[in-house]
Amino acid sequence: MSSHQLSHDTISDQFTQWFAKYRYYLVLSVFLICALLIWQQKNQIMRQEASEQVAEYYYEYLRACQRDDDASSVHYMTLLKKQHPDHAYSALATLNQAADYIEETQYNLAQKELNWVKEHCNIEFLRDLANYKIAELGLVTSKTLSDSSEYLHELAHLKNTQFKDLALLLEAKTYANQHAYSEAQRAYTEIFKSENLKNDPAFRALIIDHFHDLMLHNHHTHEEGASL
Repeated sequence: MSSHQLSHDTISDQFTQWFAKYRYYLVLSVFLICALLIWQQKNQIMRQEASEQVAEYYYEYLRACQRDDDASSVHYMTLLKKQHPDHAYSALATLNQAADYIEETQYNLAQKELNWVKEHCNIEFLRDLANYKIAELGLVTSKTLSDSSEYLHELAHLKNTQFKDLALLLEAKTYANQHAYSEAQRAYTEIFKSENLKNDPAFRALIIDHFHDLMLHNHHTHEEGASL
């Protein structure tokens, strides 16, 4: 028998021994790989189905809004919130529904929907928008400056977001309406430092008009005080 044949037989025996020792681990590894591939495939199918479902719900929600079908719009918004709470479409539908409630002066319902977006939405911009609308709604319905304090505090958190200028404008208007003119002037002064004011002529014109109104009110208030 040649040395080549002996070497071949030795390798064959070693492989047989190795397979006998590790065959269960090998079978288990193959099983786990197959199971992982099947799970990935099923997971991909489920994600695709979920994506199609959320798109269908949102489409039906928009159609219901176009028909002014309040019952159907609330139905599809509820489905989105329950089955896909983390999806952007759920937040968009809920924000839109809140806007409808505000237009109908159903402020409690609007507050409820805005709070839902605040608590469930993972998209920072939409969550900040909900916070801004909550503050705006609260300030509109507040009658005194003390009633407004909670919502003014909420606006302060928005000054590091894309809603900074809107938050400052709302703050300034609130103080002006409550005759706290020095605080209103301070808020307008902050807005005048904004880059958006320099780059947006329409926004700049709006702020200047509001500021002029504030100065006129302040002037009239001083005149009335002096006459007394």
